[in-house]
Amino acid sequence: MIDSAANNHARFVRAQLQDDLVFDGYAQEEWVRVQKYELESWAALVDLWTEYNLHLLHVISSISDETLKKPRTKHSLDKIAWQTVPANQPVTLDYFIRDYFGHLQEHLRQIFGNIN
Repeated sequence: MIDSAANNHARFVRAQLQDDLVFDGYAQEEWVRVQKYELESWAALVDLWTEYNLHLLHVISSISDETLKKPRTKHSLDKIAWQTVPANQPVTLDYFIRDYFGHLQEHLRQIFGNIN
């Protein structure tokens, strides 16, 4: 989930500087493998994840409504979004951000469901 925050952080920033929402995916399992998260403390990882997402909230809160709502006809959300959008359907940065947080909430439900 830290890697997702990192990748989406870059996407949310770049989306404000370009006219499209075309972004590469990333190899999630390989990112986890090479970073060796299992060697870090759980508390440190939770703190990193928390602070990263708080920073994302700061970044997102600074985006103008015009930029959030601008339809983007060219995007890769048919491949990289949690709730994909057909390539021929325009999408907004607002949708992409909400999709990130929806995916994040799903992971949290999975984690807390496993605790109970």
